[in-house]
Amino acid sequence: MDLIVKTARFAEQQRIIDSRLLPVAIARKLPEHYPLRYHGRRLSQIMPEWEWIRYLSEDEVLPLYAARLEAVSFEWIRERFEIWLDEVEKNGVRMPGVVLLCHEDLSKPGAWCHRRMFAEWWTQHTGDMVEELMAIPVPDLQISLPLETLAEGVAWIAN
Repeated sequence: MDLIVKTARFAEQQRIIDSRLLPVAIARKLPEHYPLRYHGRRLSQIMPEWEWIRYLSEDEVLPLYAARLEAVSFEWIRERFEIWLDEVEKNGVRMPGVVLLCHEDLSKPGAWCHRRMFAEWWTQHTGDMVEELMAIPVPDLQISLPLETLAEGVAWIAN
C-alpha cells in the first residue's frame, strides 16, 4: 500500500479536509478554543511529554522524541496507519494516507514542532518526503534523528 503522510496544525482545517487524508492527532490535547470541523484518530504512543515541549529546547527534545519513535517502531506506526485506513475504507471512504496534527504555528519565526521531527524520522525510514499542509511554506528544517466526508462513527478515537 502506498501511504501518504503529511503534517499540519489543527487550525489548518480547510486544508486538512481538502487533503482527503485521515487526521491523526499527535498532541496531548485537542484544541479547546475552537470547534474542529473534522474527526480522526489519536496516536498517543508518539505524543511527546508535555514537559518536553513546555520546558525543553528543540535540541533537548530531539533525542528524547527520536528515542520514543524508535521504541514504538516504524513498523508498528505504519501498521497502525494502515489498519485505520482500512477501517475507514470499509465504511465507504477511501483515504490515501494520514495527516499528523498538533498545535504549533510554524509560520512564526523560530517555531519548531515535534510533528516536523516525526516527518524527518519518517523520511529517513521510507525515503518519502512528508509535506506540511499550511498556507505559508515551512522553511526546510535540517534535523538529524539517530473530512469532511468521513464515515459516520469515525471520531477522535484513541488507538
